[in-house]
Amino acid sequence: MPPHPLPPSLKGGWEGSLRWGRGTCGPPALPSSLVPEAGFRLCRRREGLAPRTLRPILLLREQLKARAKEAAGEEAQGYRERQNALKWMLVTCFGYLGYKNARFGRIEAHEAVTAFGRDKLLTAKEICEAAGFEVLHGLTDCLWIKKPGMSEAELEELCREVTRRTGVRLALEGRYRWIAFLPSRRNRERPVATRYFGVFADGSLKVRGLACRRRDTPPFVRQAQEALLDILAAATTREDLPALKEQLDEAAQGFRQRLREGGLDPRELVVTRVLSQPVADYRVDTPTALAARQLAAGGIELRPGEKVRYVHRERRGPRECRVQAAPFLDDLEAYDTRTYLELLDRAVEEVLEGVYGPEGEKEGK
Repeated sequence: MPPHPLPPSLKGGWEGSLRWGRGTCGPPALPSSLVPEAGFRLCRRREGLAPRTLRPILLLREQLKARAKEAAGEEAQGYRERQNALKWMLVTCFGYLGYKNARFGRIEAHEAVTAFGRDKLLTAKEICEAAGFEVLHGLTDCLWIKKPGMSEAELEELCREVTRRTGVRLALEGRYRWIAFLPSRRNRERPVATRYFGVFADGSLKVRGLACRRRDTPPFVRQAQEALLDILAAATTREDLPALKEQLDEAAQGFRQRLREGGLDPRELVVTRVLSQPVADYRVDTPTALAARQLAAGGIELRPGEKVRYVHRERRGPRECRVQAAPFLDDLEAYDTRTYLELLDRAVEEVLEGVYGPEGEKEGK
């Protein structure tokens, strides 16, 4: 089931592809002057600031991605990291277009980018379906499609057709052996495109939205989930997954046992949160607030936006002692096994439910 990203990302790509800012000038009869759904036209007389600024970045990113495919080992990894840094620069620029206090840009520019993005994505979806492909999911600049017996020639022709019809170059990121989309937390019957994992044909994993990808996940929990995903990576087809259930359950139990034994290095259990407001403004004794107060008492002042790291302590004594700020872990007596078991179980459930459904994750406990 191959994903088909539309690089450059529609979030940044259309900022660079739209040559003109909003205006009332230009020929109203030209369809290309109209922003889909938004009801305003693009100026054809002056080039906007965003495309002039972003075009060199987009071109450089495309060059780096091409070099990454041609290179190998550390050299290829270096190119991938550089192009990824540029990707986040573009994403930030997209967000700034809609920022209410932006020194330049307008909310209409942000709306135009998203409107063109939706239009191109829907057009690509219709082209894929007309070619006999089933569209599994779509997200911003990606489509996941499948078709029994599809050939490389078919995929290449599909990419060319979408590129021709949309004006956005379509590239094949890879072909999956199998992929699992996790259900929505609100509606368990409906999967979401932002939380998934799968294995490419070369055996490499693609993971998005799981605990191991989140920055606030303790290292031990991240390690546990990655171990389960590595086990699943051995499956060459989706039909091979049921045979791995027992191995997954045993691995999960091993991590639970290590937690219960109580001998883990506290640094493996550090939770990372971002301070959302000044320490003095916290009215509820959340773990983040408690840890920030400990840091302040130790002479470490944090500002909103900075990270707070702490370990959950054993649930006894006053509330102020329920966490231990990361710099002061040397005198930590015992961590809160129950809290960390809950975090571990959630990470295990994400993997098991994604592959075996709700009943599979319940059986694994």
